[in-house]
Amino acid sequence: MNVDLLGIPALVNYDAAVDWPARLEREGSFLRRALAGAPSQRVIDLGSGTGEHARWLAAQGCTVVGIEGVRERWEVAKRLAVRNVEHLIGDFGAVEQMVRGQFGAAICLGNTLPVLLGVEALSRMLIGLRRRFLPGGVFVAQLLNYEALLRRQVRELPERRLYREDGELVFRCALDLRADGVVEVTESVLHREAGAEGEGRVVHRRHRYLQGWRCEELLILLDVARFRTVEVFGGFAGEPFDLAASEELLVIAT
Repeated sequence: MNVDLLGIPALVNYDAAVDWPARLEREGSFLRRALAGAPSQRVIDLGSGTGEHARWLAAQGCTVVGIEGVRERWEVAKRLAVRNVEHLIGDFGAVEQMVRGQFGAAICLGNTLPVLLGVEALSRMLIGLRRRFLPGGVFVAQLLNYEALLRRQVRELPERRLYREDGELVFRCALDLRADGVVEVTESVLHREAGAEGEGRVVHRRHRYLQGWRCEELLILLDVARFRTVEVFGGFAGEPFDLAASEELLVIAT
């Protein structure tokens, strides 16, 4: 198994090809503005992965509780934990039972919300989250704009590449967007050795199901959970959301 300089196992999966400094730079200004009015600096990171957002939030002065469902990611987050960050492993859909006390904000980024399949699962999470919020608590969520993907009949997300000393990793994500809103996803990682020809060998493949939440559905369920003010954006630059054209869907709900 590959390890980094800290001796931590390198996760070779579809999520590995992320330029985290660039991503946090892109998202940072938006998140600072969104969380500026939160009633407390206690923040929940829903689907916290290996802890990059949690560590970034801690550097901004927040106290963070991250919830991650994949043990390998959670173990890395624990190894890299910083002060004022707690990492829990479990179902973030059960957030009300997972955490203790009251919070000023929560984030759910990186197209993580679609892990919750069906209205009941998402409603349970939103209602439980609302109960854990102080008055005026802020929820920030980011996911793909599945309405646009369905309209354009997109079958594959843009390919990503990560160059390493032993060659390169190629990351692919195939989509099957069903009429009932469920999205069948096949994530693949191929390794091509330096100087080799062809596609390379498959080192990771995962098949899973996501819920392709659309803007209208999300707004209805936020209202049911008594989030009374919702802003919708088409990206981290704060651009207006275009149902047919925006690649992302971002919401700030209070």
